Amino acid sequence: MGKIKLKEKIKHVKNELHELAGLLESELKEFDNIMEENMENGYPEKDSRDPAYLTPWMQEKVKQMIERYNLENSPKKAIITCTFRNPEYQKKLYRKGRLGDKIIFPRMVVTGCDGYKKVSNHNVIPAQAVDTAIILNGKCLWDLEYFLSLGEIGERLGLVWGHRFKVSNNKTDYPHFEQPKGVV
Repeated sequence: MGKIKLKEKIKHVKNELHELAGLLESELKEFDNIMEENMENGYPEKDSRDPAYLTPWMQEKVKQMIERYNLENSPKKAIITCTFRNPEYQKKLYRKGRLGDKIIFPRMVVTGCDGYKKVSNHNVIPAQAVDTAIILNGKCLWDLEYFLSLGEIGERLGLVWGHRFKVSNNKTDYPHFEQPKGVV
């Protein structure tokens, strides 16, 4: 490579790095604003399992769903694993299976929301989404078959079940439930 082409390449890389630094600075400012708002409103810095961080509508529906499931499916139990999720943690989940925004390992992808450009219903205040798990004899059961009954109960109560939409590579999010659009 000649000196001129090398100088052009170096200049191009410097410009790209400068552009990336600007994007990172912008994302960090946005994150700081979100975290400041969260702290002012008494929301946690980290993700939470506490139903108090859900909208009142979600609190009631999720409570009914879990109570009904646990009554009908004993000894299995449904539990809440996440209500509110801060943008930083959301970004960590988004990075699973990716290099930047490019999907490298599709089976490892957890979410299509990065917490900044595309916000999850877990990231809003109050949260409009909940993740669940099914427990039997102290162990989490993650296969779809264990969530079918919970999903049916949740849908009958008006919740949107994550099994009905794609996260990536035809993968669904069956432990996830959210508040329908337009419900206050």
